[in-house]
Amino acid sequence: MKKITIIMLLLSLILMGCEKNLEKSSGSNVIKTISIDKVKKIIDNRNDYKETEIIDVRTEEEYKESHLEGAKNIPLDDIENINISKDTEIIIYCRSGARSKEAANILASLGYKNIYDMGGIINWEYGLVSN
Repeated sequence: MKKITIIMLLLSLILMGCEKNLEKSSGSNVIKTISIDKVKKIIDNRNDYKETEIIDVRTEEEYKESHLEGAKNIPLDDIENINISKDTEIIIYCRSGARSKEAANILASLGYKNIYDMGGIINWEYGLVSN
């Protein structure tokens, strides 16, 4: 019983340390959440938001099936190779929110300053487009 308690304590300390390091390295202060309604407003008023990029980090197959109007597909596996100015406002989304969060953290660690995580399109209440 004593060994199990010590192991659990050590694991807790390790996990807490990893979590703190992730927060520091991710530049989480540059990652903001953005509502679906706000993203819809941006899509509907693209002329007012020309400098805003909407990035779908799902696979190419998922993107072709359905995506937000005007979104670019840069799969999570390729997000480190993104070729967008670091000052550009970037809205990230995926299917459920897990990959978008990971992509946002990667972009923050690369020095991007204006990252907005919409989460997943499973909550999107408006129309989608397909290729």
